[in-house]
Amino acid sequence: MERVFVISYIYPPCDKTGADRALAISKYFHLNGYYPVILTRNWDYPLKEDLDYMRSTGDHIVEKNYDGHQEVYLPYEGNFRTRFKIKYLNRFKLLSKVLFFIDFLLMSIGIYRFSEYKIFYDYLFQYFKTHNDVKKIIIIGAPFHMFHIGFLLKKRFNVEWIADYRDDWTTSEIQSNKFMSVFHKIIYQFECKAEKKWVSTASYITSVSDVYTKRIADYVGVAGETVMNGYYEEQYQDSKPEAYTLFNEFTIFHNGTLYPTQKVEIFLEGYKLFIDDRIRGTNKCKLLFIGIRYWEGISEKIESVLKGYEDYFELTYRIPKQELIDIMMRSHVNLMISHGKHIRGIASSKIFDYMMSRKPVICSPSDGDIVEELLTRSGQGVFCETPQEVYQELCKLSEKYMQKEPYDSPFNEEEVVQFSRRVQTKRFAMLLDKM
Repeated sequence: MERVFVISYIYPPCDKTGADRALAISKYFHLNGYYPVILTRNWDYPLKEDLDYMRSTGDHIVEKNYDGHQEVYLPYEGNFRTRFKIKYLNRFKLLSKVLFFIDFLLMSIGIYRFSEYKIFYDYLFQYFKTHNDVKKIIIIGAPFHMFHIGFLLKKRFNVEWIADYRDDWTTSEIQSNKFMSVFHKIIYQFECKAEKKWVSTASYITSVSDVYTKRIADYVGVAGETVMNGYYEEQYQDSKPEAYTLFNEFTIFHNGTLYPTQKVEIFLEGYKLFIDDRIRGTNKCKLLFIGIRYWEGISEKIESVLKGYEDYFELTYRIPKQELIDIMMRSHVNLMISHGKHIRGIASSKIFDYMMSRKPVICSPSDGDIVEELLTRSGQGVFCETPQEVYQELCKLSEKYMQKEPYDSPFNEEEVVQFSRRVQTKRFAMLLDKM
């Protein structure tokens, strides 16, 4: 098998969603004739809050060899900015902003010696000076400054590379320029130039939706291919709906975070109407936001909107994936909050797990784009644009609960199978074949 480097800052045991991109490559690439070497940082420090991702961990390189892939964990040492952040938290805010500005400015113009990613550069430059057995690499962003590594390896060693975008970078519609601080606007200008310069040396760019792929490819002038996220087949082999006993309460399930552009208030206001009219006093309904407490500010927003309804919702910290799947499979309905019709191309990875639950998915509001398309193709979508529509659909869905009827949607198995991680990962291999 041909060896290929896959550079991913985020990788297990880090449990962020972005780790799944590289993890899928490690699981399935060997089926396509490639032996991936996953290059990541050490993640031995327990990850309980955002600051834990900045803490230094590991004092030597750890290599783990498997039949189908290799993992290389590099010791991580935070730079001055991250150490300052950990030590002083939110004190000295002005100085912290200045350090942030200097750090990201240096990375944006390609000066990496003071970067927290320095160990990646050092390892790869030393490797390519002494080895010639790897000709192709995949770099997974974010962090997008890692793309500078591909730029330098192409320049110095003529290595072919793919820039894989889990999200878009400077073309992002979520991080609108008009909401940026002065510091961020200056950095943004440098990053725009850096993205074009660095990624223009890639053989291909890949991203998670056709909208993202086209927008990024047009911006950097490189051919693009869509490689969607997906679900792991093996996680659901024994997870058929009939194998689970549904919760006694009518349960609505949401997984993961929310961004300011996701108007969760539409659903929450409809949910309150539903509780007041159908549920109040019975304690037979629960709205679960699993993992939402990990992100500062989001849970407080939900608690504010649902003040007075504390008996009917629950917010949790992150939990292990299998436990999350168990809760999802025991719930009656899944909840999807899109970014609305003004932002296109965002297909959150949770949608693929929702597909495998074979349960109805309330999407409120709909995006009129990829989320609506996917849920329509799978047969699970219930689309609500107003609180009144949310109320009406919850009434219909709860009737099945009251009558103890099954919660099967008109699920389209043939449509969904193409969204497995195994199938999507093959698209990476097909691009490598062309390089």
